[in-house]
Amino acid sequence: MKRALALIAGLALLPALAQNRPPLPKPRETPIERKIGKAPPMPMYSQRGEIAVFARDESRAMLRWPVMQFAERTKADLERLTKLGLGSIKVPLEIGIGSETNSTHVLVQIAKASDGDLRARIEVPDPDHCDLFRLREVITGTLLTIWIEENRSSPFAVTPPHWLIYGLARNLELAERLQDTEAFWLAWSECRTPLIDEILGASGVWLNGHPPTRTMLALFLAERWPGGLRELIGDCAEGREITPGRIYSQAFKVADSGWGADLAADRIWDAWCDKQVDKVIVLGALTSGALQRWAASLSMNFTRIGADLSPPWIPRPPAWALARAEHPAVRIAAKNLIPGLYTGTVMRHLLLENLANQYAGYFDALARGTKKEALTLMLQQAENTRRSLALLLRKGPLYTHPEETPAP
Repeated sequence: MKRALALIAGLALLPALAQNRPPLPKPRETPIERKIGKAPPMPMYSQRGEIAVFARDESRAMLRWPVMQFAERTKADLERLTKLGLGSIKVPLEIGIGSETNSTHVLVQIAKASDGDLRARIEVPDPDHCDLFRLREVITGTLLTIWIEENRSSPFAVTPPHWLIYGLARNLELAERLQDTEAFWLAWSECRTPLIDEILGASGVWLNGHPPTRTMLALFLAERWPGGLRELIGDCAEGREITPGRIYSQAFKVADSGWGADLAADRIWDAWCDKQVDKVIVLGALTSGALQRWAASLSMNFTRIGADLSPPWIPRPPAWALARAEHPAVRIAAKNLIPGLYTGTVMRHLLLENLANQYAGYFDALARGTKKEALTLMLQQAENTRRSLALLLRKGPLYTHPEETPAP
């Protein structure tokens, strides 16, 4: 019994002894460390050695592995899209991790060393805050440049155009491809895109000013012309520029001459663009563009009910009806609007259906003559929900079943 009490008393004194204990001495630096500083962490190499990730600071060494995974996934997805064997042990892709904070920049340097070998290095000052698409785009362009250098058959090899690198990078990620598909399809369906001969024009004005078209053109080449991306990049290795005539003859199967050829190519392009609506509507998915299109169904129209509201053909937002809740035409329009709210929620995320229920409750109460105070509260709740959902969708699409998200 005495031994047990003594043991308990000794354990109770341990925290006090630990507090009074002097701090451990710091490890002594070696002469080399005093002269040149502590050595940086060892680089991490991929399985075949074609990618190397460096960390300049010991505190960032743990980020080597996620950066390596990102680079390897980008490389694998790009290989499946272009049908190319990318990466080279002779010219490895070097990715350096810096020690900056809150930096979104991604830097790249591709140059020939004094021995004539190509050196490709990407600098990521802060992986935690960098622009991931910019990093994916730089990795895409660097891997293609390395492949062209390794397979060049002409001293005048050229680099792929920027629109192609951008389009390939956007197609590697499902969320980005879906976002560009929606933006392009919306512009195309409203006749705000030019004909295909102007898109492929030598000036490149439209491709430079409308990024979603770059994504769709790269996807079109991958689907319409099997192996075409490999041939186009192979042309760059042989010193030939990617010209509209090359795309016309291979992807559209028409001659690059005459008004009839342009018309035939534009028909093929329009038919392919029309099918992209199937990709815009992904089962269970909700994107920012889909929410914007659905919000257009909230506008009240009075042209079909012969209302005396001047002018009756201008669509009115939901808040406009609050000051005119007692008008018979407003109540009729509110009742007619409810079925259309659920049409846009078909095959979408459940959050959009919940939002439709809130607005439907507001319009139903408006049609039944509910007091203005209750209508104001219901509309405020619905508007707050829509704003919160829009902010959430800025981070990317939402899926009803995230584990069943389709692969890019």
